[in-house]
Amino acid sequence: MKKKIFIISFLFCLCIVLGVYSKKLTDNSQKIEKINFNKTNNIMKKIIEKVEEVKGVLYILNDKKEKLISKEISFSKELSVEEKIGIIFKELNLELLKSKIILKPLSLSNVFIKDKNIFLNILPIDFAKSSKSETEQLLVLYSITNSIVSNTEKERVKFLINGEEKKGIYKNFYEKNINL
Repeated sequence: MKKKIFIISFLFCLCIVLGVYSKKLTDNSQKIEKINFNKTNNIMKKIIEKVEEVKGVLYILNDKKEKLISKEISFSKELSVEEKIGIIFKELNLELLKSKIILKPLSLSNVFIKDKNIFLNILPIDFAKSSKSETEQLLVLYSITNSIVSNTEKERVKFLINGEEKKGIYKNFYEKNINL
């Protein structure tokens, strides 16, 4: 009998404690804090103003797909090499798809950096049938290489396909060559 009274008393106390706690949580969650949007906007403006941009160069194929031309690009000064490469790939994808040199966007899996070398782990480039010539394919690789080397302090780019070194046009390291 004493056990039953003890258990009932314990459960009753537990219900009261949980009820009080639940009421307190409900009251706290109902408090709405006003946000001063003018102050928030001023802070955001200051942050945006502090982000300094630097100009860079993107190398793309000309309309005849016979040589590379330069196009200006902007970066935040605070970006890492990997982040810059991501932006370069995004911009080059737009240009290469627009000019119908590639059928699918370039797919960058990983970026490895060792000393002055950059290793790009990409999926095989799906060139359009109209751009099967080795010259156009080399121009695409030099477009990537020149754009990366011009916007970083690195000197050479090596293309890895699915994490492996391949033969053919992917075999060698590429250095900046704007005379193409």
